[in-house]
Amino acid sequence: MAHRNVSPPIVLLFGNQRFEVDRRAEEIADSVLEPGERDFTFRRFDAEEMLKPGAPEGGAAQLESFEVACLSPPLLGDRYVVRLDRVERVRPPARAAQALVKRLAELRVVPLQWEGSEVWTLAESLPPGQAAGEAVPLQGWIEEIATGGNGEPLLVLSEGRTGAQFLASSRGKQQVMGLRPFLRSVLKGSFSIAREEQDEGEMPQPASGGAPRLLELLERLAAAPPPGLTLLLTASAARDRDIAKPLLDTVKRHGAVEKFVTYDDDLPVSFVIEAARQRGLEFGRPSALALIRAAGNDHGRLSGELDKLALLFPAGTRIEPRQIAVALHQDAHATLFQINDRLGQRDLAGSLAVLQGFLADNPNEFPVLIGVLARHFRQLLQLHIHSRQGVSDTELASRLGLHPFIAKRLAGQAERFTEAELERILAALAKLDLAARVRGSGPVLFREFVESVCLGRWRSQEPRLAGL
Repeated sequence: MAHRNVSPPIVLLFGNQRFEVDRRAEEIADSVLEPGERDFTFRRFDAEEMLKPGAPEGGAAQLESFEVACLSPPLLGDRYVVRLDRVERVRPPARAAQALVKRLAELRVVPLQWEGSEVWTLAESLPPGQAAGEAVPLQGWIEEIATGGNGEPLLVLSEGRTGAQFLASSRGKQQVMGLRPFLRSVLKGSFSIAREEQDEGEMPQPASGGAPRLLELLERLAAAPPPGLTLLLTASAARDRDIAKPLLDTVKRHGAVEKFVTYDDDLPVSFVIEAARQRGLEFGRPSALALIRAAGNDHGRLSGELDKLALLFPAGTRIEPRQIAVALHQDAHATLFQINDRLGQRDLAGSLAVLQGFLADNPNEFPVLIGVLARHFRQLLQLHIHSRQGVSDTELASRLGLHPFIAKRLAGQAERFTEAELERILAALAKLDLAARVRGSGPVLFREFVESVCLGRWRSQEPRLAGL
């Protein structure tokens, strides 16, 4: 089959939506390699591990392995993909930062009284005859000097010392000012100060000694990639300036840059509706908004909650906001899903705890609980039946309409039950449903049902509940 590579040789994917970044990276890898096993044609590395301070030998070995992976085509296959994550950690050489460190080391400030308040000023600028205290290094107000995304020095101020006042000459007059404007008035050259209003976001990391080498390697690979290589770079960064400017410019010039950013006020209604449809559930706008309110607007988190709802409700169900409130209540994140998981592990204490919490918050939701339990044990029974037919894991997930990860987890639970036992559990649920509707003794019956499942009472006998 012909390859379907439609990607440039180097691609940078970044943003604060890690789920979307990973999904797009997988799409690109599939377009190059086609889905399936990738033992020799796909390698993945982490720039943060390579550049981590304190382990230079290990980082150097990883950097060398990354270079070898990029420059060495596999014996099997004419195309290959190398993925490097966390490239926001790759910073340009910090020559300007070194010059700034030297300048700070030379400066001393002294305390003095000025117009009834204590202020600090440069020892070299102290007016003649003015009394002052002992000189101290200005460097004491600086926690560290990091490197910004454009290679400029970035001052990280010491916590608890930013409220000091300083005296400096401005426009020919002596003026009292805060630490930030004082630093800008006495330090020469270009630099930034962390956590200023225009520089919000994650605190930058100090540059590593291996960063210049890695940056130079990436620029060289982008300009002249080996035949067959697709280099995938990913970064957890919300802004262009969080990526090293030389790297960003190089990728734009020789490849492609894609950004996946969600802001606090974004409401990904369309994403929820489409993702629910892919899982066999029908969502309207009110239900999508209810899920977003409960789980936030991170696509990865929303996708995980939809996976849980797909376990709770049969395919084709139209999900209403009330059902979401029941399934995702009190920040427990799918309590109904949790009871399935606990029962599947025969965890009696855990199952009873989840059941008690659910019934306390939803005392009249017996039909929902019955439906959730019945569907779960029906899936475990289907897993037994399909396993006897020698169905592969991928085909098994397809037949059940589940994500392969979820199907694999359910298969592990199914192994704890016999096929006959699962049939008896489903029969007991049918009787429990009728009794809960007619007699109203649901809580007692549900607790007895949970005990019987976890203790394996139906492995060798027909379903009987004392309360029935």
